[in-house]
Amino acid sequence: MKKLILFLILIFIYWSAKKQQPEEVSLNANDAQTLDNLLIFHNLERERLDLPELQLDFNLISYAQNHAEWMSRKNSLTHSNLKNVIWFQRSGENIAWNQADEQAVLSAWMNSQGHRNNILNRKFSHVGFGIARNSKNQIYWCTVFGG
Repeated sequence: MKKLILFLILIFIYWSAKKQQPEEVSLNANDAQTLDNLLIFHNLERERLDLPELQLDFNLISYAQNHAEWMSRKNSLTHSNLKNVIWFQRSGENIAWNQADEQAVLSAWMNSQGHRNNILNRKFSHVGFGIARNSKNQIYWCTVFGG
Protein backbone atom coordinates (compact mmCIF):
# COMPACT_ATOMS: atom_id res chain seq x y z
CA MET A 1 0.00 0.00 0.00
CA LYS A 2 2.81 2.41 0.90
CA LYS A 3 4.51 1.69 -2.43
CA LEU A 4 1.29 2.43 -4.28
CA ILE A 5 0.84 5.75 -2.49
CA LEU A 6 4.48 6.68 -3.16
CA PHE A 7 4.05 5.72 -6.81
CA LEU A 8 0.92 7.90 -7.11
CA ILE A 9 2.70 10.82 -5.46
CA LEU A 10 5.61 10.51 -7.89
CA ILE A 11 3.23 10.42 -10.87
CA PHE A 12 1.46 13.52 -9.54
CA ILE A 13 4.80 15.35 -9.12
CA TYR A 14 5.90 14.31 -12.62
CA TRP A 15 2.69 15.52 -14.28
CA SER A 16 2.66 18.75 -12.27
CA ALA A 17 6.24 19.51 -13.31
CA LYS A 18 5.51 18.59 -16.92
CA LYS A 19 2.48 20.90 -16.93
CA GLN A 20 4.69 23.79 -15.77
CA GLN A 21 7.11 23.47 -18.69
CA PRO A 22 6.82 26.18 -21.37
CA GLU A 23 6.02 25.29 -24.93
CA GLU A 24 9.01 24.73 -27.18
CA VAL A 25 10.65 28.10 -27.76
CA SER A 26 13.02 28.62 -30.65
CA LEU A 27 15.55 31.23 -29.55
CA ASN A 28 19.10 31.64 -30.68
CA ALA A 29 21.88 32.04 -28.10
CA ASN A 30 21.84 35.85 -28.39
CA ASP A 31 18.09 35.97 -27.77
CA ALA A 32 18.43 33.70 -24.73
CA GLN A 33 21.13 36.02 -23.33
CA THR A 34 18.87 39.01 -24.06
CA LEU A 35 16.08 37.44 -22.00
CA ASP A 36 18.50 36.78 -19.12
CA ASN A 37 19.63 40.41 -19.30
CA LEU A 38 16.02 41.62 -19.20
CA LEU A 39 15.50 39.89 -15.86
CA ILE A 40 18.71 41.39 -14.49
CA PHE A 41 17.82 44.90 -15.69
CA HIS A 42 14.24 44.71 -14.38
CA ASN A 43 15.49 43.58 -10.98
CA LEU A 44 18.15 46.32 -10.87
CA GLU A 45 15.39 48.91 -11.33
CA ARG A 46 13.36 47.28 -8.55
CA GLU A 47 16.40 47.06 -6.27
CA ARG A 48 16.81 50.86 -6.43
CA LEU A 49 13.47 51.16 -4.62
CA ASP A 50 14.04 48.20 -2.26
CA LEU A 51 11.41 46.14 -4.07
CA PRO A 52 11.65 42.34 -4.08
CA GLU A 53 13.19 40.69 -7.12
CA LEU A 54 10.93 39.33 -9.84
CA GLN A 55 11.10 35.57 -10.27
CA LEU A 56 10.82 33.85 -13.62
CA ASP A 57 7.66 31.84 -14.19
CA PHE A 58 7.50 29.15 -16.90
CA ASN A 59 3.87 29.92 -17.72
CA LEU A 60 4.56 33.64 -18.09
CA ILE A 61 7.63 32.92 -20.24
CA SER A 62 5.55 30.77 -22.55
CA TYR A 63 2.73 33.31 -22.64
CA ALA A 64 5.09 36.24 -23.37
CA GLN A 65 7.01 34.33 -26.03
CA ASN A 66 3.81 33.21 -27.76
CA HIS A 67 2.51 36.76 -27.79
CA ALA A 68 5.81 38.18 -29.11
CA GLU A 69 5.74 35.60 -31.89
CA TRP A 70 2.11 36.44 -32.69
CA MET A 71 2.94 40.17 -32.90
CA SER A 72 5.93 39.48 -35.17
CA ARG A 73 3.85 37.31 -37.51
CA LYS A 74 1.09 39.92 -37.68
CA ASN A 75 3.48 42.91 -37.67
CA SER A 76 1.22 44.37 -35.03
CA LEU A 77 2.11 45.98 -31.72
CA THR A 78 -0.98 44.88 -29.82
CA HIS A 79 -1.54 43.95 -26.18
CA SER A 80 -2.72 40.46 -25.42
CA ASN A 81 -5.85 39.57 -23.47
CA LEU A 82 -4.48 39.25 -19.95
CA LYS A 83 -7.73 37.60 -18.86
CA ASN A 84 -5.98 34.47 -20.16
CA VAL A 85 -3.36 34.76 -17.39
CA ILE A 86 -5.52 32.97 -14.84
CA TRP A 87 -2.82 31.50 -12.62
CA PHE A 88 -2.15 34.89 -10.95
CA GLN A 89 -4.57 37.23 -9.18
CA ARG A 90 -3.20 40.23 -11.06
CA SER A 91 -1.16 40.64 -14.19
CA GLY A 92 0.37 43.32 -16.38
CA GLU A 93 2.07 43.49 -19.74
CA ASN A 94 4.70 45.65 -21.40
CA ILE A 95 5.15 45.41 -25.15
CA ALA A 96 7.47 47.24 -27.51
CA TRP A 97 8.68 47.14 -31.09
CA ASN A 98 12.00 47.57 -32.82
CA GLN A 99 14.28 48.66 -29.96
CA ALA A 100 17.81 47.53 -30.77
CA ASP A 101 18.53 45.71 -27.51
CA GLU A 102 17.36 45.02 -23.97
CA GLN A 103 18.89 48.25 -22.63
CA ALA A 104 17.00 50.32 -25.20
CA VAL A 105 13.68 48.62 -24.53
CA LEU A 106 14.05 48.89 -20.76
CA SER A 107 14.93 52.57 -21.13
CA ALA A 108 11.83 53.13 -23.26
CA TRP A 109 9.65 51.36 -20.71
CA MET A 110 11.16 53.24 -17.76
CA ASN A 111 10.44 56.53 -19.56
CA SER A 112 6.76 55.60 -19.96
CA GLN A 113 4.69 55.95 -16.80
CA GLY A 114 2.42 52.95 -17.40
CA HIS A 115 5.27 50.62 -18.33
CA ARG A 116 7.37 51.92 -15.44
CA ASN A 117 4.46 51.27 -13.07
CA ASN A 118 4.38 47.62 -14.17
CA ILE A 119 8.13 47.16 -13.68
CA LEU A 120 8.04 48.74 -10.22
CA ASN A 121 4.70 47.31 -9.05
CA ARG A 122 5.31 45.71 -5.67
CA LYS A 123 2.27 43.46 -6.18
CA PHE A 124 4.04 41.70 -9.07
CA SER A 125 6.32 38.88 -7.97
CA HIS A 126 6.80 36.89 -11.19
CA VAL A 127 7.68 37.67 -14.78
CA GLY A 128 8.11 36.15 -18.19
CA PHE A 129 9.81 37.61 -21.26
CA GLY A 130 9.40 36.98 -24.95
CA ILE A 131 11.08 38.33 -28.07
CA ALA A 132 10.52 37.56 -31.72
CA ARG A 133 11.71 38.98 -35.01
CA ASN A 134 9.56 39.69 -38.03
CA SER A 135 10.65 39.14 -41.64
CA LYS A 136 12.54 42.46 -41.56
CA ASN A 137 14.46 41.34 -38.44
CA GLN A 138 12.63 43.92 -36.30
CA ILE A 139 12.19 42.81 -32.70
CA TYR A 140 8.85 42.54 -30.90
CA TRP A 141 9.22 42.57 -27.13
CA CYS A 142 6.76 41.26 -24.55
CA THR A 143 7.00 41.18 -20.77
CA VAL A 144 4.18 39.70 -18.71
CA PHE A 145 4.02 40.23 -14.94
CA GLY A 146 2.07 38.22 -12.39
CA GLY A 147 1.34 38.54 -8.72
